Amino acid sequence: MIEATTVPAHLLPARRYRKREQLRTLFFDLNAISDIERTTGRPIDRALTQGGTFASLRMLVWAGLLHESQDLTERDAGDLMQEASQSADSIAEYLEALNAVTLTALRNNELFQETGDEDEGEEDPTLKKDQLGPSDSSSKT
Repeated sequence: MIEATTVPAHLLPARRYRKREQLRTLFFDLNAISDIERTTGRPIDRALTQGGTFASLRMLVWAGLLHESQDLTERDAGDLMQEASQSADSIAEYLEALNAVTLTALRNNELFQETGDEDEGEEDPTLKKDQLGPSDSSSKT
């Protein structure tokens, strides 16, 4: 089961829905995962480990918000992030908090849940916070 993750209003502005404010939610279903893969040109596991840029976080926020509006663009997601970041104490703290919420939302997708097969020598598929951290400048993409 995939659960939507509510994003606090200080991280993304609420949207108007039926004449009232509604907090936004990030939802990474198979459509969002497919959009991430299509946009990056990489399978989801590789797309997520190649992060560390503003563009990659904006792309993840965009894909996670598409369930709210299919017309949303990556630039729209960036505009929402820019608007919310204006009230933050620092852009670094804002991005760190938004990144943490985004990772929580990704973990709410069963594709990223632990399978219980760790004793069989398989790698743990659960995403780690540092997987979206700064990329190694010595590696080529």
